[in-house]
Amino acid sequence: MSTRRSNFEYLRIISILMIIAFHCVFHGDSGMDSSPIISHRITRDVVYYFGELGVSCFFLISGFFLIDTTFKVKKLVLFLLEMEFYVVVSRLLLIFFNQPVQWSLRDFFPIIDDEYWFIHVYLLIYILQPGFKQMLPAIGQNMLLWLLASQVLIWSVLPTVFLVPLFRMTSTEAVPYYNRYIWFVVVYLIGYYIRVYGISESKTDKLHLKNIPRWQLILLPFELLILVILIGELGITPMKAIYFWTPNSTLMLMMSIALFCVFKDWVPHHSPQWVMYIASCTLGIYLLHDGALRSFLWGDLLAFQSNVGLSCSYALHLVKVVFLVFFVGIVVESIRKLMERFLVIPVFERIQRTIERSDLV
Repeated sequence: MSTRRSNFEYLRIISILMIIAFHCVFHGDSGMDSSPIISHRITRDVVYYFGELGVSCFFLISGFFLIDTTFKVKKLVLFLLEMEFYVVVSRLLLIFFNQPVQWSLRDFFPIIDDEYWFIHVYLLIYILQPGFKQMLPAIGQNMLLWLLASQVLIWSVLPTVFLVPLFRMTSTEAVPYYNRYIWFVVVYLIGYYIRVYGISESKTDKLHLKNIPRWQLILLPFELLILVILIGELGITPMKAIYFWTPNSTLMLMMSIALFCVFKDWVPHHSPQWVMYIASCTLGIYLLHDGALRSFLWGDLLAFQSNVGLSCSYALHLVKVVFLVFFVGIVVESIRKLMERFLVIPVFERIQRTIERSDLV
């Protein structure tokens, strides 16, 4: 079982690496729009899709393990304390590098700010977890499939295929009433559906999909991605190469499910402990590099744009930066884990014993 589950730990690691790479390009403003080297622009375009692809995989994994998890107040509190740790550490690092820092009361309540949108969405879904565990088995497969199909149609297919092209909206996320909480609840429930019911074949199968090798179906959305990027960069259509990068675009949904299924079906020969440990650090890595440090990290400290220029080392430099942030994040998260183990957890255990004794009395 541990070997089977380690496949998702590998996916967590790959997902956080993709998210870091995306932030490097997105926040680092690498200036590749004006690069005369098409390989640089294509690399930038591909990496642009990595961020939402990684985030979607995280939510698919969470939904997949919904039936195995239990809502705990202790876990929620520890989660909030972890956010607070990185809010403080990020600002202390800015002070260390002689950057201007203005402390405010909001800094100590990150849950009310938009600094970590991904964490906010995850927390809201986690709070609903007990309700999902009661509701989803009760409504059954057909009703859940209908709910998911209708929501995918409304929030993904219609914006991607009709609304944005016809009304020239800026992205698929610009449709009325849409927000990322709504969308990632849908993605979360897709992960649950895959775990409980699997991906069944069509009864009619007019396209004869069951005769096509599974790996070809999985590769299809990624082949479409390369086609879209090439069409955009070559100027064949006015559509930009990064048109489908948003999380609710139909292409991004297809790629997310395809990548998730690759790891779901993969059974590693062995599961090293270091894989499990690094996967447990992925949240901390995200909190460190995408908070208050964001502008300074990508704009000044790593100086991605000035270091790259128009050199041929664009992809190589990107890889070096990504792994630097990745390993620094592991070190900082390891320190936090030790503090939690020896300082925070004992306090929780002491409080729990006090409550239990009071109940006995």
